[in-house]
Amino acid sequence: MKSTAKICPICGSKDLTIFLERKNVPVVQNFLLKDSNAAKNIEKENLKLAVCNNCEFVFNMDFDFSKLKYGNNYDNNQTCSAYFKEHMDKLVNHLLYEENIQNCKIIEIGSGNGIFLKKLVDNQKLNNTGVGFDPSYNGQTEEIENKLIFKTEYYCDEHSGLNADIIISRHVIEHIQNPLEFLRLLRKNLKDTVEAKVYFETPCVEWILKNKVIWDFFYEHCSYFSENSLKTAFEMAGFQVDKVEKIFGSQYLWIKAVVSTKKESFTPIKKESKFKELAVEFSKSEKQILDKFKQQLINTKSKGKTAVWGAGAKGVTFLNLIDPDVELVDFLVDINPDKQDKYIVGSGHKVVSPESINKYGIKTLIIMNPNYKQEIISIIDDLNLKLDLIEMEL
Repeated sequence: MKSTAKICPICGSKDLTIFLERKNVPVVQNFLLKDSNAAKNIEKENLKLAVCNNCEFVFNMDFDFSKLKYGNNYDNNQTCSAYFKEHMDKLVNHLLYEENIQNCKIIEIGSGNGIFLKKLVDNQKLNNTGVGFDPSYNGQTEEIENKLIFKTEYYCDEHSGLNADIIISRHVIEHIQNPLEFLRLLRKNLKDTVEAKVYFETPCVEWILKNKVIWDFFYEHCSYFSENSLKTAFEMAGFQVDKVEKIFGSQYLWIKAVVSTKKESFTPIKKESKFKELAVEFSKSEKQILDKFKQQLINTKSKGKTAVWGAGAKGVTFLNLIDPDVELVDFLVDINPDKQDKYIVGSGHKVVSPESINKYGIKTLIIMNPNYKQEIISIIDDLNLKLDLIEMEL
């Protein structure tokens, strides 16, 4: 269903500022196809980002959920990365031992390949059970002596009888067109388990805007949260927020909430904020940033073949913005074997393995996310590769 929102989907304010528009962007980033022509001809739509000047929520006014088809071809698996696995393990240990999630029934909404939920249930001494919901899940539906169950479907009101102690959802709410409606559904489903705790992880839009990370805005993500707007959404949905904090080098927000006993809804109060100015400045800078990066890539191209490290949403968006005709960058490199020898949507750049870098004559690697720099260097050193590394910095 295409969005026609004239008001903020979170707080209902009409005080909106459209700050970023892009035409004909791929509707999905995490589809990789074996045929380059099919990848280039993927469906495209427009991106029109608005910021609410009342609660700081950012959303795509032109979003159409019907264009997205999450299924077995959808691959946003990040667990091939040792750095990301370390981040995931820290969250698991935090939940199990600091938050004391033991002897609990856990629901994970958007469980992906199931690894995170499995880690929470795997230690049988802790006596946790889990149910994961994800239409893109592709694996065994029952594991660990039926203590872990996966459902290849969306979480909805039909699941109200499951009554979980813990709800976890990581990197899902940014894909949801009406996040307040989703959170209210979750709150309604928890009406009989008022002691339940809820944990969400989502990208931090403040980090994107402040660092002018132009490749972090794309069609799949229709909802972007600041600390204020995330807290507002949960409180308006009937939750009491215990904490909101920045994690993963401030790139992500982590929120913990419980069911509120208050009957009244939270009403956000407009405060003095420079958030709007931050968004507008981002938009004004985009062309200048693209021009700078293009010149950088032109200079790099003269030295030999160039590749972007990582065929995830960042790399795909970056190349569709800066090199849609495959003139400046030759390949993407990814450690996920399921992505290798396939083509990214939109531009149709080919994905290759780190082991084939010399085979393809790649001389320069572009690092999209500074968090992974040391891991990339270690992989390159282990393969005894001699390469120039470039970080896309302002």
